[in-house]
Amino acid sequence: MLKRGKSLKTGTRRSKRLKTESPDTSPPPDTDLTKTRRTDPDSSDDGRLDGITGLGGLGGLGGLSGSGGLGGRTGPLTTDLGRTGIGSDGLGLGADTGADDGRDRDTRTTGVSGPTTSAPATGGAPATGPAGGASGGTAPLPFSGTLTVQAHRLPTGATVRLRPRIELAGADGGKTVKSILISRLQRTPSPFPGRMGDHTVAWQTVVDAVRASLHGRPVADAVQALRALQNAVWLGGTSAGLRQLGRLDREDIIRRVPLLEDAAHRVHLHCERAYAATDPGVATRELALAVAQHLTYLNYLPFATVPAASDRGSKGSGEGTFRNVLVEYEHQTATARKAAREAAATRAAEIVAAGGTPPPPAPAPAATPAEVSRLRTAVWRMFAFDAALRVAHVEYVLNPAAALEAGRQYGTLTAVQDQLNVMLSLIAEKVPMTYDAAEGVDQAAKNAKAVASEKNVFHAIYRAANLLEQKSGALRNNLGQVSKGGITTVRANAARKEMDSTLYTNALADAREVAESVAKIGTDAPAHAADLLSYLLYKHLRAVATAYPRSLLASGFPAPTGTTLGADVAAAVAVQLDSAIRAEFALFFKTGTPAKLAPLLAEVRSRLGAMPGIPMADDPGDWAADAAGTDLVVEYTDQVDAPLRINGRAPAPQGVAGMGCHTTAWVIESQHASAIVHTALRTRKEPVEALRAAVRTDLTSSLIRLSDVLPIDQLEGRQLIELFGEAFTVLTTTDVATAATAYLSFRNLLPYATVNEGDRAGHAERQDGGLKETFDEGALEEAAEIKQQELLDSAEDENKEENEEESKGDDDGGGESAEEPPLTLSQRLNDSAALLRAEFDARWTTDSDIGTAVDLVYQDLVDMAMALLKPTADELKEVGASAVERITTVRRAEHEKVWKAVMSYRRRIGLTTG
Repeated sequence: MLKRGKSLKTGTRRSKRLKTESPDTSPPPDTDLTKTRRTDPDSSDDGRLDGITGLGGLGGLGGLSGSGGLGGRTGPLTTDLGRTGIGSDGLGLGADTGADDGRDRDTRTTGVSGPTTSAPATGGAPATGPAGGASGGTAPLPFSGTLTVQAHRLPTGATVRLRPRIELAGADGGKTVKSILISRLQRTPSPFPGRMGDHTVAWQTVVDAVRASLHGRPVADAVQALRALQNAVWLGGTSAGLRQLGRLDREDIIRRVPLLEDAAHRVHLHCERAYAATDPGVATRELALAVAQHLTYLNYLPFATVPAASDRGSKGSGEGTFRNVLVEYEHQTATARKAAREAAATRAAEIVAAGGTPPPPAPAPAATPAEVSRLRTAVWRMFAFDAALRVAHVEYVLNPAAALEAGRQYGTLTAVQDQLNVMLSLIAEKVPMTYDAAEGVDQAAKNAKAVASEKNVFHAIYRAANLLEQKSGALRNNLGQVSKGGITTVRANAARKEMDSTLYTNALADAREVAESVAKIGTDAPAHAADLLSYLLYKHLRAVATAYPRSLLASGFPAPTGTTLGADVAAAVAVQLDSAIRAEFALFFKTGTPAKLAPLLAEVRSRLGAMPGIPMADDPGDWAADAAGTDLVVEYTDQVDAPLRINGRAPAPQGVAGMGCHTTAWVIESQHASAIVHTALRTRKEPVEALRAAVRTDLTSSLIRLSDVLPIDQLEGRQLIELFGEAFTVLTTTDVATAATAYLSFRNLLPYATVNEGDRAGHAERQDGGLKETFDEGALEEAAEIKQQELLDSAEDENKEENEEESKGDDDGGGESAEEPPLTLSQRLNDSAALLRAEFDARWTTDSDIGTAVDLVYQDLVDMAMALLKPTADELKEVGASAVERITTVRRAEHEKVWKAVMSYRRRIGLTTG
């Protein structure tokens, strides 16, 4: 059965209009809800439900109608950055030709119950584009607001910190977009507060669709392509996206509209600047900012993200794994087809030269059955069916009676309230008790408890039941006192006060609101589900067709071309939807197929088939060749006060789980890189050369000499090879952003910069954190002690090796050993040294600084291997103690040096005092 959605707002605000609240399936907690009545809309009594779950959010590609669509390159794009854009989902973007310094402007926020009173952005209001709207005959929901492209003063939480980096390829004058680097660890703001929700269309698909649409284009054309993408999802006119916005709660709409308007404004603003820029560096930076704002806008679209089904937040869906399957197929197929075309062209030229007629081009080889199955799975695992089915209220479609449960529960509670109030009124009026009234009170308590204990109960109903159960208990105690001492004036007044208490009437009013709203949801569920599911599935299909077109077709899916999507494509989507519903609601199918399933699927097919076609390029290029994911993206500007923008973190070494624990806080390491570049700019030196000097210093420092006491798993995980590889990049590149990225990765790979031990939670890593707060002393000491134990354990390995050798010598021969003994720590250190030397000979012989450092590290590893070759107990103890002392002393000194440099830098640019 479907897991119930948790609301992000769990207070008891009476004014809230419930739209999509879902029951809770968790067992009732033991919390006493009568002790505190919370009215804060962002607070929760006990985690049960009382609010809205149909919130929009991260990921997804907005509107559905018109002939546009992501990444279609079958028609020319306008180079006019004026007011009308291609707008396939309503309105084109309004031009904003006024100056803007990049800061938020204070404008009046658009209302949501009528036309906006805000002045449009400079350049006029957006011009109306094709109306479109894949409504399938459904009347628009009650939302009469108008969105305008304009800036707003937004809260701090809406600050866009995502900083993509756009890399170009080709010669000067003909450079095109090669790749768009976006940190996997940095997201755009969410449209609602709280934990991360569930994406309906996978976020990585959304990002890849943008990458594919801009790949291979000159910057000016890429700007126009991004404008087209933004126009295609603008919520204007009668667009499907605007209709979905109307499904959200009024409070959500009021909060979301300024976010959408502001992001759209900034997309346009940065596109204008990128298009007008004559410096390629400025143009790509502005285009990158426009991409960040466009992705932010997509985050804010309705139902792009919905609250997670669990209180614990969204769970990983493994989308990275499935994305890799799709990207790998895209790249391999593009490479194979390019090679086949070149070979065919060569052969055709030879045939023509010999006077013959070349044969027609051979069709591309079909995917194998195994590939078809793997690709089909990957395509549809990039869509969160569980989240989509939840917010589409498919459970109420398949099981209409479920929508009536809340009404039955509310009816039971009103009867309990009436029964208790009758008894309280008798006490209040001092009516003598001539019968055993306690029996009726006990039954009322049982009825209230039964409602609270039901599996599918909404928070408001649960809360009312819990209160009434406790009210019954209090009354039962009161009756016991009455039977002993009679009805005194004090007891009568207390009964009257309890009877008139708004605590219970308010709770029941909230419960009634839920019951009525759920009943309406159940009534509207078939139309709601068909409309919302067709909208979300179309978004997914359009994103996949843009990002992974070859994979989509190879998976056996019909090509989504033509003026409409068509019956074949709609039927193929419906097959996937049918399968997902059966898996998600398996309990409903135990006794047969629910009668409402076939009508729902038929309606979704009808709506999808009538939606606009999705153009697919004949040759979508090979953007996947440069699609490698990354955790760290560094953007460089020549601004002295903020030379580096750092998104994400450098990956941890192999052998360290997750991101590991940074002994020196990552925020300090990041600022240290900025400090180096800042100092270079301030003194009119080359930033790249400053980063090179820093690397050379580290290569000759005591830091690198800790290599021989690295955990052996990290040495065998090629940490030193990766470290020298990043150093080589810094020493050879001429690009500041590339050098800064490699420098931060190099620093993160230095011995004991990142350790496997310690708490992964934050440690007060403020940008102006103190010396101690930004140093993880505990993790470092634990790591050093574990290394000491590894060294002490090596003696046992050596003895075991020696005993096994003696045992072999005593063997009279004739048989081979069934299993080779494991290598000792000494042998593994020697092997690591040899591997490092071989890697140097293959890759880095051109750099003498790396050569010197490799020589030192190689000798240290060999010396440590010798020290561990049959050591005495005293020798081994000395080696272990020395390792601990070296590790802790060197890393403490390094942290203090870096922290002081960072604080000096921050004082120079006015970001800290003292």
